[in-house]
Parts: sequence; structure tokens; C-alpha cells
Amino acid sequence: MEIEQLKRKLRELKKTEKRIRFNYQSSSIPMKYVWEDYFSTKSFNDLTVKYPLWKLIKLNQQELEKIFDEYFYSVYFQHCKENGLSLQKNIILIAVEIIIK
Repeated sequence: MEIEQLKRKLRELKKTEKRIRFNYQSSSIPMKYVWEDYFSTKSFNDLTVKYPLWKLIKLNQQELEKIFDEYFYSVYFQHCKENGLSLQKNIILIAVEIIIK
């Protein structure tokens, strides 16, 4: 995957997190994204994130999918924590809701 294509994909992931966790709500309160702990599109060598661009660019598609799965698990976990939901009971309902949308 080329660097621009990877950046586009990462931006799409952030937009998806916004839809899952914040329902596109505009708020004056700054929103803390899980995405910010995992990725950055600003710097190729950003060491403050779990998966900097230099590391992602070296991975094959299957390895990237595993990282994206890990990221989405963290997004859903955070969503459940924020909404007082049990992850085990409600993860299926959330997944179905996303699929339907």
C-alpha cells in the first residue's frame, strides 16, 4: 500500500470511529479519539502512537487488517465504557447497528 493510500485509509478509520462513538455530534467539548493513540498521518516517524506510518507502510494487507481489527476492538470497548454497556452483552448489538447503517 502506498503512503497516500494508507493515509486515506487511516482518515476513514477516524471518521468511522466518530460515527460509532460520537454519532457525528458537534460539541464544544474536545473529543478524544482512540485513533490518536494508534495512528498519525502528520509525521512519518511519530513515536507517540502505537503504529507510526513507517511501521504500517512495511506491513502486508493481512497484517494491516489485524491492526485495524485491534483498533476497532478498542473503539468498541471505549464506546461501551462511555455508555455503561457490558462489552460481552452488547458488542453484537453495536456491530449489527453499524452493519445496518
